[in-house]
Amino acid sequence: MKQAQTMRPGTENDPIAGSVGAQIDKKLVARRFGRHAAEYDGYAEVQQAMAAGLTERVRQHHQGPAARIADIGCGTGGLAVRLWPHYPAAELTLLDLAPAMLRQAERKLRRHGCSGGKLRAVTADAEAWAAAQPEGGYDLIVSSAAFQWFNAPAATLRRLVHLLRPGGLLAFATFLPGTLHELHAAFRQADAEQGRAPRPRGQAYPSAADWHGWARAAAGPFLLWEEANCRYEYGSVPEMLAQVRRIGAGNALEADAAGASGMSPSLYRRMTQVYQERFGGPGGRIPATYAFVYALLRRRRNE
Repeated sequence: MKQAQTMRPGTENDPIAGSVGAQIDKKLVARRFGRHAAEYDGYAEVQQAMAAGLTERVRQHHQGPAARIADIGCGTGGLAVRLWPHYPAAELTLLDLAPAMLRQAERKLRRHGCSGGKLRAVTADAEAWAAAQPEGGYDLIVSSAAFQWFNAPAATLRRLVHLLRPGGLLAFATFLPGTLHELHAAFRQADAEQGRAPRPRGQAYPSAADWHGWARAAAGPFLLWEEANCRYEYGSVPEMLAQVRRIGAGNALEADAAGASGMSPSLYRRMTQVYQERFGGPGGRIPATYAFVYALLRRRRNE
């Protein structure tokens, strides 16, 4: 599978945007992530790229040691295992909805030398967990490829900032509008050709403008806002969709699978044809693009 990554300044770049939260069933998300926990690392290329990039940016901007770190939506530990060696004395809290993902993360961290006394694993909804924690307990809160699942992103962002000590850093990577834009475009054309009213397909991610507004309300301007794209190639549209479901993004696409509610076999077939016709390249391979951001926010020192 070929992959390319590009960076660009912080600008909004897609017409499909959402100003509200994910509006998802967290229990359903936990079950679906848990189902693929053992194989997740073999498919999660974009999540691994995001975790590696976020680690680099935390190391560039975090000042001094960190006694307590929390990883929100830790998954199988891809971010924590990269970050922990830089803070070996820290107490590390791993938080995830899916117990099976959390077990994978614990095993991974312990294999890399993070002892049980420094590691705390919590199975919880990050939004409910953040609302229940005392303020000022963490030096560093990180998250990669998890904030897109927040049902109340503005309130949760504000609460996570308050969990930091003054001067502490919140660092996250999350998907933006533009993710899987090829798939959205193919669905729109197929719907139109079959006389169907256009309808959203998949998850609508908060826009750059949303996040900047929420950050200003929570702590002031972002210390860093850096947008990026990862583009992957697949042998066919069904292969791409199978990959998407394995890495969790299918939680938002599950109802649109061929034969499922709201999707006729003819619409599915036409969507795949349009995708191939519009975006297919040499050898019939098709691309899928993920748009995301690296964002760093510091709690004011005078709070």
